[in-house]
Amino acid sequence: MRAEVLADTERFDEAIAAFKDILHKNPDFPGIHLALGQLYWRRKDLEKSRLELKLALAEDPKSPLANYYLAD
Repeated sequence: MRAEVLADTERFDEAIAAFKDILHKNPDFPGIHLALGQLYWRRKDLEKSRLELKLALAEDPKSPLANYYLAD
């Protein structure tokens, strides 16, 4: 929840660190790669965004948001 609040307030570096902490503690946390992909996309770090979004699609190949961000 804290990571989402940080992302919503555009504190991207802190949000990414919080999401990575969650990922470290629970690698199978649902939606974590999509959240990271969106954050990197908003930060204009497109290479990292692409990597995370591809992982999100591996979890859910029909994810509309992951497909949208990758297409953009």
